[in-house]
Amino acid sequence: MSLTDTYQSAAPSVVEPAVIHREITSAVYRAASTVGLLGIALIHVLDLPGKWSEARYLGIGYVLVIAAALALAEINATRHDPRALLAAAGLAALVVFGFVVNRTVGMPNASEDIGNWSEPLGLASLFVELVTLWVCLRAWWANHTRW
Repeated sequence: MSLTDTYQSAAPSVVEPAVIHREITSAVYRAASTVGLLGIALIHVLDLPGKWSEARYLGIGYVLVIAAALALAEINATRHDPRALLAAAGLAALVVFGFVVNRTVGMPNASEDIGNWSEPLGLASLFVELVTLWVCLRAWWANHTRW
């Protein structure tokens, strides 16, 4: 091996601008999905006492949503894992579905919220969940081919 070969092999490689852009975009989407998941957890923590006293099964469901949101937030914040993004999107979609059912036909032993579309915490919840759903799906779509 000549001195020229040694020098060329030690030279830093050039990173393509498209790769840099993809990495930055991925990091931003992962951060946004993490914040969204933390928002979902927070909103359900705030609403937990009312649901726990209204119908115990709803309170247990809220605890499961909180735990799942926190676990997925940790995974999304620390790893490039497309499964975590899809799981986070699924969680957000499931919670939106539960919200819509709760506001339209109601839940067993919990019909107080039927038609209550203007509750501030409910609107905040719906907003955070829909944005989180969109961000997670967008992040997965933008990056699914690189994993």
